[in-house]
Amino acid sequence: MRAIRHSHPRAAEPQSVPGSGTTPGSAANKIVDTGVLIVRTYDEALELTRAVRDYIAHQAPVDRAALDHDTQLVASCEEMRATARMTQVMAWLMLQRAVQDGEVDRAETLKPGNRLSGQETCLAEPAIDPAYLPERLNELLTRSRSLYERIQRLDMMLEPAGRA
Repeated sequence: MRAIRHSHPRAAEPQSVPGSGTTPGSAANKIVDTGVLIVRTYDEALELTRAVRDYIAHQAPVDRAALDHDTQLVASCEEMRATARMTQVMAWLMLQRAVQDGEVDRAETLKPGNRLSGQETCLAEPAIDPAYLPERLNELLTRSRSLYERIQRLDMMLEPAGRA
């Protein structure tokens, strides 16, 4: 298994998608295949993943203790939702990094098992008004949803013409 790097030596070099008709300067390539975009988004996602982890490990137990039993359950479910979002996002971004590094062929990203998934869980609304949830949890839920939705848009851009 390769080590995960936090920067990409070729980050400033857009790469063309073989067989796609895109070139390093094409609009489609700038949207989906720009190394800088993937690397920066990866770094952002890694930071957010760590923030979710740290919240769940340290602050969530304290926050949940101040909630009634039913709200504690919802808060726990929302913590899992944030974790699911970040797991999906990180898996998608790691695959894109592997493509950039030449370890995986771009065609692999189009296989159903390699696409962003979990929409039903990751995009579902909380079972209660978020105002009843701890402030830090709400912040992480908002940030993780926003990032998930951005990755969802990037993933949809991978669709070959006519299939999107």
